[in-house]
Amino acid sequence: MTQPDLQELLTSEKDARSNGSQTLDPDVLKLTIEQIGERKNTVQDSDPKNKQQKKTIGEYAKILTKIRTEVKKSERSSGKNEIVQACRDRLGTGALEWIDAAVIIANDGTLSWPPVLGSAGGNEGRLDYTNTFMENIRLLLIENSNPEDSIALLNNSLFGERVDAFAIQSTGQFDPGRAGGSNQGFGIEQKKFPTNPWNFILTLEGAIVWSSSIGQKNSADKKGFLKSPFTVRGKPVGNLAQNDGKKTRAELWAPVWQNPLQFPELRAFFGEGRSAVGRKSAVDTLGFAEAVTSLGIDRGVTEFIRHDLLKRRGDSYIALPAGRFPVTYRRESDRIRELDSILQKLDSHVNKEFKKNIPASFTSARHRIDNATYEVLLHGGAGRIKGLLAEIGQMEQILARMKKPPKPFAGLSPRWIADADDGTLELRIAAALASIRATGSVGSIRENLEHRENSEHGKPKKPDRTAWKGNTLPARLASVLARRMMDAERLGCTSNPLDSVISLVPEDIASFIEGDTDDRLMQDLLFGLMWIRWNDSAKTDEMVQELRESWKKPVNQGTVPTVSRSWALLKLLFLPRKIQREGFEPIMIKPEQTLVPLLLSGRTGDACEVARRRLFASGFLPVKTRFPDAGNAERIAAALLVPVQNEWRLMSMVLEENLK
Repeated sequence: MTQPDLQELLTSEKDARSNGSQTLDPDVLKLTIEQIGERKNTVQDSDPKNKQQKKTIGEYAKILTKIRTEVKKSERSSGKNEIVQACRDRLGTGALEWIDAAVIIANDGTLSWPPVLGSAGGNEGRLDYTNTFMENIRLLLIENSNPEDSIALLNNSLFGERVDAFAIQSTGQFDPGRAGGSNQGFGIEQKKFPTNPWNFILTLEGAIVWSSSIGQKNSADKKGFLKSPFTVRGKPVGNLAQNDGKKTRAELWAPVWQNPLQFPELRAFFGEGRSAVGRKSAVDTLGFAEAVTSLGIDRGVTEFIRHDLLKRRGDSYIALPAGRFPVTYRRESDRIRELDSILQKLDSHVNKEFKKNIPASFTSARHRIDNATYEVLLHGGAGRIKGLLAEIGQMEQILARMKKPPKPFAGLSPRWIADADDGTLELRIAAALASIRATGSVGSIRENLEHRENSEHGKPKKPDRTAWKGNTLPARLASVLARRMMDAERLGCTSNPLDSVISLVPEDIASFIEGDTDDRLMQDLLFGLMWIRWNDSAKTDEMVQELRESWKKPVNQGTVPTVSRSWALLKLLFLPRKIQREGFEPIMIKPEQTLVPLLLSGRTGDACEVARRRLFASGFLPVKTRFPDAGNAERIAAALLVPVQNEWRLMSMVLEENLK
């Protein structure tokens, strides 16, 4: 505990005396901690006043106990800095290597302990590494009456040869399978396991190289976490996704080579001991994974093996393998770097707003984003990028429901859409909807999905144009459409507020009407795509050009179903631009406000009749067919919001005129 922490305890003790002045007996302040405990036990709590006095005495005793504990810790550690510094000044080279491996001296003289060598510089709870090391040396090389056993054990340690001369001893965090405990080994609980002493000896010899020279260059990061070679904060992602992360002390990434490596090269490699993304050093699991996939680490390493130092009990830890991570470049790491800066702002806002009382829904969603990010870095692929976008969308929906939602987050490049394109319909429709931009005074679709107040620097608050209402995704989309059309009429827009960056072929929209989509996934993707920088015209144009050819082909091949002809007729009234016909002046057709309510009530036929009359009054010749009421009228209404391309194909389906 640091000096400020001890000061907080002393302040708490002062406050406890002040708050308990009415119930604490003045004689209590003259007693020892043990005597205060005895006094508490003698108080009869049958009387409410005595019950409160007993509670106050108990709380006061707890604070005093904590203060005594911290003072004793301080006494035990006093002079340790001077002892370590004196040893470094006087001992030989061999001892100096061990000191630099077990202890890191920061610029201000404080001591830190590399996690690779236990929790306090060469010991782990009651297990002292140096004593165990010397005991193994004694058993194998000094007092060994049978040298053949020592050689056989060495061959077992190096080459896996079978041997039966194991010794019973503690292994610490380096061999989790032999750490002992319940359900390990024969019987209910096994405390001692046979082990090969050479394993411990060689492990400590290797640990010297692991921490070599690092003490001169790295001390601690801004949050006080120790930096040693390939050591970062652990995050519960990948194979440890179900771990809450609270019992993880650190995470070690052990490099693996396939080619021979000389010892001086190995020493130099660990001496640098860095992994970086650009100029920024990796400090946690995701940062290290990002560095690996963006070529932040080279030197011929083929892969890393993650080891999480998980707390067992007390100060005992186990180095649990958490999977392998290949060293390879993935272009997806460029997308992750864009996401990092947004997540930092998000975490900063939530920590400031909620402090320690962070909502569980946020914590869960944030963890899922981290896990999805790790899977993208580990495996790559469009499907995993899409999955990450969906997790971002779930987070965005949580933020939108907060009483004081933050400012809208954005910063992802449009490249996310191309990289997430796995050929599924949900992404296409979500991208087309998310790309609906402002038309005149009617804002982008984001204003209809989530309300963000803006009253800073004297600016007036934006009106609440949220229209995300309904029990289903189609109902919510139809509500957004109705609100945008109402705002367009009220604000005097000259065109329908449905202009977009991305538009889809009619067959894809028809598939949505038929219900061939995962609406929950589509909703998550829609909100996730709100983080795209849609106002970056250069990047969006580049993305559209890349997707143009592939998205010309519908996801589900075939013609537009007959039931979708009613949508084709209605959609002619919901186009963002004027309709161009050969030999006629371009004309903008606006719908009547009754169309969406008619569809939401299931009256498809009546809505189509209204649309047919409007088209006829505008100089078109719509088919005279009576469209029947459809069971999917709600989805037809929602599909009117989805931007479409090739309007002439819609006209060819529902107009009785020559369009050539």
